[in-house]
Amino acid sequence: MLARKVVVLLLLLVMAGNVIGIVVAGSEKSQNVNGQLSANDIFNVSKIKERSEKYSKEEIQKMYNVVTKRAKEQYSQALQKIESRKIWYQNTNDVETNSVTINSYYHADYTADGGESAHGGSGVGNSDAWIDGNEIHVWSRAEGPYGEYWAHGRVWDRFTYTADDHWVKVKVYYYLRGRLLALGGDNDISIYLRVYDVTAGTEVDKKLIFNNEGNAYYDNVLKSGQTYVYLKNGHTYDIELIAETGASAFYVSGALSDFGYWEFDGDWRWVKWYYDEVTWV
Repeated sequence: MLARKVVVLLLLLVMAGNVIGIVVAGSEKSQNVNGQLSANDIFNVSKIKERSEKYSKEEIQKMYNVVTKRAKEQYSQALQKIESRKIWYQNTNDVETNSVTINSYYHADYTADGGESAHGGSGVGNSDAWIDGNEIHVWSRAEGPYGEYWAHGRVWDRFTYTADDHWVKVKVYYYLRGRLLALGGDNDISIYLRVYDVTAGTEVDKKLIFNNEGNAYYDNVLKSGQTYVYLKNGHTYDIELIAETGASAFYVSGALSDFGYWEFDGDWRWVKWYYDEVTWV
C-alpha cells in the first residue's frame, strides 16, 4: 500500500536539527535480532542534551505544557472525526461463522470489516498510524527538550445479532509485535476491546485489555481480551480492536512506542486482528 511505499521518506523527516525515527531497518544494531535493542541505541543523547541546555527548565516547562495541551486537543478532535466518518466495508474474503440453536449462539470472524486511524502531536518527535487489512500500525516517538506524540488505530468486525436478547461473552484474539524504549521519557501501548451498537448509535462497552510502558519487546505474541455485554435481537454491532501508542519527553529524555514499522529482519511491527468470538453466557 501507499503508506508502505513512503515509509522510508517519513522516517527521514528532520525536526529540530535531529533525524526523527529509525532511518532504515538495517540501521538498527545487531542486538535487534534478539529484541535486545536499548534506548541508548536509538536516541542521540548528546544532541538531546545540546538542544535542552539552550533553554532554562522554566522555559521548557512552559513549552511542554503548550505541546501537551495541543496534542490532547488533536487527539480528542481526531476521535470525534473517526466516530462521525467510520465507514464499514465488507471484506470480499470475509471468513465469518454464525450458529444459532435453541440453547446456544456462536459468532466468529477472522477478517476485519473496517478500520480507521489517526495520529498527531507537537514538539520534537513524530508519529504515524495506518490500517492494512487486519493490521493496525501505530508508532510514536518524542525527544527533549519537549515533545508529546500519539497514534490511534482500530479495526472491527460488524455483524447483525440474530438470536434472542441475551448476555454474551465477547472475546478478541490478536497478535502483538513491536517494542517500547524509554530514556527518561514516558511511553505506552494500550489495547482496548470496544462493543458499539450501530443500530442504536451508542457505545455498549469499552475495556482496556492490555497496557505496558517503559522498555519491552514483543515478537508476534498472541494475546486476547474479553468482556460481557447484553445484545439485542436484530441490532448490528461492531466488535472493535483499538490500539494506541504514546510518547512524551521533557528536558534530556526520549521515548519510543513502535508498533508500526519494520523489524531488523523485515517483519512488520503491528497489532494484528486474529479473530473474535461472541457466545452466550
